[in-house]
Amino acid sequence: MFNQGLITDPQFYFLRQLFIIGSAWPMKLNFLLTLLILSAAMTPLLVRLPQVNKALSKSRTPATATTQRGNSLDAMTDPQQPNYTCVSCDLRGEDFSNQDLSRANFFGSDLRGADFSNSLLINTVFRETKLDEADLSYTNMRGADLEEASLVKANLRNAKILQGSLEYSNLEKADLTNAELRDANLCSARLVNSTFKNASLYGTILRAADMSGANFSQAYMRYADMYNAVTRGTRFDQADMAFVTYPDGSTAHEGYINSINQFADCNIDDESSSSE
Repeated sequence: MFNQGLITDPQFYFLRQLFIIGSAWPMKLNFLLTLLILSAAMTPLLVRLPQVNKALSKSRTPATATTQRGNSLDAMTDPQQPNYTCVSCDLRGEDFSNQDLSRANFFGSDLRGADFSNSLLINTVFRETKLDEADLSYTNMRGADLEEASLVKANLRNAKILQGSLEYSNLEKADLTNAELRDANLCSARLVNSTFKNASLYGTILRAADMSGANFSQAYMRYADMYNAVTRGTRFDQADMAFVTYPDGSTAHEGYINSINQFADCNIDDESSSSE
């Protein structure tokens, strides 16, 4: 393209370099523009990278139940964690009102005088706990496990204990006015001098329960099973007793044989005497 006869060697070299640079400049410009576009697109991702790494690290950590044992409230720093467990804890007089403690496990804990009012306690475990004089009013305890629990003088007014397990529990002098105990199991429970006024006990198992002196006035007790229960001095004023199985095995309606619920693990001695 260049005539070296008309142009000296230095001049030729200079012009040749200009030509090379000039012809390559569009490619370099495109490359620089591409880098600028990529950097602009990557900047938000680079800024969020620490947050993404943190989220990923959490997702890799398997969820485990929080288990505490001890004799102080230190174990209850975050009782609302899923599957919270506090075994054999000393939680006397503590305030757990207006909380969601569903599926928590308080097995064997001392909860005397504790306040659980207005709390969700669905499927919560209170087995073998001490809940004497505790406030459980207006709670939702559907499916709760209260087997062998002590609830002497406990306040269970307006509590919903549908399908709850209270086998061998002690509810002496407890107040269950307006409580909902539909299909609950109170087999062999101690209900001496307790109050179930206006409570709903539809299909409730009361087999072999000691109901001496208890007040079931105006209670809804259809299909309740009181077979072999002790009903000495028990009040049933204006209670709905349709289809009830009485302590001697008889029923309120001829032809009705079996109770609505059957619990094979409820040990009943057919030959033992019951009510007087």
